[in-house]
Amino acid sequence: MNEAASEELYCQFGKRFLDGFSWLAPLTNNRLGDALNIEFVHEQLFFIQGDRVVDNVGYGEKGTRFNEAQFGKPIHSLEDLGQNGYWLVGRRFHPDAAREALAEQEDGYYYCFFSNQCQDWADRLKRRIERVEKTRGFEPLGSEREARNGQGFWRERAPTVPASLFLGIVAILLGIGACLAPMIAAQKSLIVLALFFIASGAADVVYALHGHVWSQILQTIFFAMLNLLGGIALLLDTSVAATWAGSLFGYALAINGVSRVVVALRSRPLKNWLVSLLAGFGLLIGAVLLLTRTVGERDMIFGLLVGVNLILGGASTIWLHWTASRQTADDT
Repeated sequence: MNEAASEELYCQFGKRFLDGFSWLAPLTNNRLGDALNIEFVHEQLFFIQGDRVVDNVGYGEKGTRFNEAQFGKPIHSLEDLGQNGYWLVGRRFHPDAAREALAEQEDGYYYCFFSNQCQDWADRLKRRIERVEKTRGFEPLGSEREARNGQGFWRERAPTVPASLFLGIVAILLGIGACLAPMIAAQKSLIVLALFFIASGAADVVYALHGHVWSQILQTIFFAMLNLLGGIALLLDTSVAATWAGSLFGYALAINGVSRVVVALRSRPLKNWLVSLLAGFGLLIGAVLLLTRTVGERDMIFGLLVGVNLILGGASTIWLHWTASRQTADDT
């Protein structure tokens, strides 16, 4: 028996930047974006044995499952996986549980960015795999630390398609403008958020009605109406919305900050996690400011946070452009 065959077969999810959209990834690629399934990444399931990738499956824009080889990205090893821009996230799963979950999984009626895209599909599949593992009495694979931390949120690989240098510069300029005029930035950001809520709610309603699954339609439409009403409220009266939006974003920042601090403090070596630790403390400071100031002051703080986020996102985009371009040059 060769060494590769003696290695344990397992499954693990991987992510990569969406081709051509890596410039947006720095703004959403975090734990909050992952929880809401709004990262600008594609998520795929990989079957791995030793250093070999024996199979992979994901959900694509055509509303069907696919293997990356179908799109000119054959992945046969962990090295191939990295060269195609993927990094592994979360814990390992039992392959038998994954196969059973895949057989039971309903892919949905069609692909929808807001309601049924690759991250939604992968999220449902993870929960189904976990249920199968629990039902069949499988012990969790991998180390406890690996399962707890879900490595990969801050160690993503560079994209295979260079990020837009132009859009990175634009993001930095917009960030500087937001810092100079934070009140205007806060108001415009609320409008963008309102439009996102409305689009998401409308997409959920259309998807629910199209599916004709009456056992789930009321639940789906209920949350869709919350999104629609929230978006409309933001558009009609941003001053009233600012009263609760500041607190909402404050709590979101606090949760994200605490998670970063806890993960960083429990990870070793600590020096490799200092940036995440400092980012966590920065988020906590922003949360405290949002939760303890008046509405007008919240607008100012929120506008500044938007500006800083745009500047950091623009800087990350420029780095992604440089890294991917350098990798392309090295390969030629």
